[in-house]
Amino acid sequence: MLLSGLQQQLWRDFGIRPSISIIKSVRWKLGWRKTGPKDCQCVREPNRVARLAFAERCFEAGEAFDDVVFTDESSIRLERHNKVCFRKKGMPAKLKPTVKHPYKVHIWGGISKRGATSILIFTGIMKKEFYVEAILRDTLLPFVSERFPDGYRFQQDNDPKHKSKTGKFNCFALLRESL
Repeated sequence: MLLSGLQQQLWRDFGIRPSISIIKSVRWKLGWRKTGPKDCQCVREPNRVARLAFAERCFEAGEAFDDVVFTDESSIRLERHNKVCFRKKGMPAKLKPTVKHPYKVHIWGGISKRGATSILIFTGIMKKEFYVEAILRDTLLPFVSERFPDGYRFQQDNDPKHKSKTGKFNCFALLRESL
């Protein structure tokens, strides 16, 4: 309910018309907070433990990642939520509904100590053939050829497209050709 609606209801039910600032002040004193719904990244506990162990090994080895290109892709849902919620202090935030099949765009990019790759924005499903041709050959290889003439290490996550035999074979063949 909007504050003006609350003002009207208080006038109708009790014959009082408090200002909006009074309503906000009383709401705050009663412990109600205005928040939007929250999203969170779901990382399973075994993955958290593995990530921490990896970071500790890198730290102990003095790894500086000077010759590493880190890459990843992300999907962005094109939808909007204007839901405003009021909740008591200490209560969990309300969940927002999500569309079953939202329109998405995908973004791929890479970073290194020597700079960032071009960003590739695309729609549809990223199949392994698209990954090898459009991402590795047309986007990553020009970057590493220019910035890493002395060699580099390529770091990506365990997405099935990255690990497929076709993807690995084509990826290694492209990388060999580029040297």
